[in-house]
Amino acid sequence: MLISSPTTYQDGYDLSAENIYFMLHGDALDSMEYVGETKTRQPVRAFRIEKIPDSPTSIVFAGCCWGALIAATPAAFALQNEPIGVKGRDSSIALRFLSKGGRAFVGCTGAHYSPKNVKEVNSAGGAMHLNFWSNYFDAKVAGPAEALRLSKLNYLKGIPYLQEESSLAVDSKTLNQFTCLGLGW
Repeated sequence: MLISSPTTYQDGYDLSAENIYFMLHGDALDSMEYVGETKTRQPVRAFRIEKIPDSPTSIVFAGCCWGALIAATPAAFALQNEPIGVKGRDSSIALRFLSKGGRAFVGCTGAHYSPKNVKEVNSAGGAMHLNFWSNYFDAKVAGPAEALRLSKLNYLKGIPYLQEESSLAVDSKTLNQFTCLGLGW
């Protein structure tokens, strides 16, 4: 498992794998890189679109803010009767993975809420991650789209995940923003 930091996009790592999991920071307007952080929470450019191998034939799960957003304009900035535009494979990590042979890209279309610490891994978005991988590796589940559907049903049963006033809003956002792009089976 690679951890940023110390790993940056300039390192010689190879993502030719059947399953790829990102837990980094994404950006609604710049879908060409994911950012990690140092121990003192300074940003580190961890992954760039150029690092995607030619034929990944992989399933990617991105717990990154806006990691699967393929609209050029996020919903919060959309104006009535104005086109939102779309991102292409040259400006979206998600679409580049698919264009290079990836089977599916599962990720968020908005801000992602991470667990606050390792002891609470099954809280906020972490519960969705755990549900997805558990379902995906179940031999009875027919691919990543079905794994995500089942994950959402499981996630819904566990709400609330945080013991805070904002928990219902965070949980609802997490439930509804995950999507599966690509073939999905």
